[in-house]
Amino acid sequence: MTLELEIHEEPFTGKLTNLLRGFCYVVRCEKEIPRDARYADGIQAMG
Repeated sequence: MTLELEIHEEPFTGKLTNLLRGFCYVVRCEKEIPRDARYADGIQAMG
């Protein structure tokens, strides 16, 4: 399997991108788990 690095001038946007960014913030303890997250998702992020 090969990995490719793509460099973009503009940041990515969209619902999935925002969801992934939010997940990364939570995992790095930079933000709290959102109130509208499912309980199971919150527990998994904390684990």
